[in-house]
Amino acid sequence: QFLVTGVTDIIMQWNPFAGQYGQYEVQGCEGVSPQLYLRESVEYTFYQNDVSNWYHPVGFAIEAGGAHAQCPPLSGNECPEVEGREYLQYFVNTAPAWNSADPNDFGLDSYEPLFFNSRDHWSQVNYHAKLLVPANGCFDGACYKKIFYFCHIHNHMNGEIIIVSDSLTYSPPAQPALTADGYACAGAMGGCTDQLYDVNFEKITLPSSFDLGCGTWDSEPYSNDHGSCTGKKFLCGAGAQTSFSQCLEAADCQMHHEMATQIEANDGPLVSFAKQMIPHHANAVAQAKSLMKYMTNQEAAGLGLDYDEYYALAQEIVVAQNAQIGQLMAVLGARHGHGHGHGHDYESTPLCYDNHGGDDDDGGDDDDESGSGDGGGGDDDGCGGGGVCDGCCG
Repeated sequence: QFLVTGVTDIIMQWNPFAGQYGQYEVQGCEGVSPQLYLRESVEYTFYQNDVSNWYHPVGFAIEAGGAHAQCPPLSGNECPEVEGREYLQYFVNTAPAWNSADPNDFGLDSYEPLFFNSRDHWSQVNYHAKLLVPANGCFDGACYKKIFYFCHIHNHMNGEIIIVSDSLTYSPPAQPALTADGYACAGAMGGCTDQLYDVNFEKITLPSSFDLGCGTWDSEPYSNDHGSCTGKKFLCGAGAQTSFSQCLEAADCQMHHEMATQIEANDGPLVSFAKQMIPHHANAVAQAKSLMKYMTNQEAAGLGLDYDEYYALAQEIVVAQNAQIGQLMAVLGARHGHGHGHGHDYESTPLCYDNHGGDDDDGGDDDDESGSGDGGGGDDDGCGGGGVCDGCCG
């Protein structure tokens, strides 16, 4: 519909259950991290008013991962983003977020910090970004088949924006079959510019049925007699066999396994702290997501408490501690000589129990070989990824 009917309003939400970090959803699209087919020479407005967008200011980049990736790989240099008021403008309520006296200011530096405000304070304001897709998909002289939307605070949240020619026609809900001349950059004098990274849709995978039910990510292997937890119980008592308790038990076993990390002789206190705190925070995220899945209005009311207040608390734990995980990942990246800390994943940190070592860093976004930053995902329950919707997504 964005292509055919001229709809240019893109309503964004955040799905917390789509992987550890969650993923963007777009109203009218199926799944998470949908591909958006946007026309050249058209301005689109990305609305972030839904409260789920708290801590998730949207940005736009030439390479998947944007500031979370490195160009070229392992260089320590952030990948280029879409910048400049001629292409991108940020608004708070209806007011421009930029300083009009500064021609280089397009509002991001004022827009992004607001997303760190308290949830109550943040939700009293409306937020949106206007993206003008330039003719031939040309940004500052280079022309591209696609650009990427991503989260400025949380890594692993990416989606593709396919820039199509204004002459392309098709009939939704069918996905457009793009030939070479269907891309806007095909009409540019120099053709289409190659790009280093792409979204790794393999990272937006369908979680196991266990993780789907718990709202956790990759906890299923720890749910049934995992070797690291043999003879250990993290919950006991008559209520320890409920489905919710089993989610917590698996998440606790996962933390127990992953906090048993090898500390190298030249690891200082900061690096050692980061190795310990990343899985500790991940456990808090997992338990908070499980609470969001299982908590009921009836239970809260029976305790004389407000359900919305404690759902908001769980959301705050998820977004704040995931952001802190990103900061701690930067410590490990810097430890391995990756400049700003990008290009490292915790999975490559040797652990005591399994003694797996190695460093599979690639210099791109934290956890995949393409340099993109996908965290995994799905639809409302965490399914799917790279989904489709009528006319706008593929």
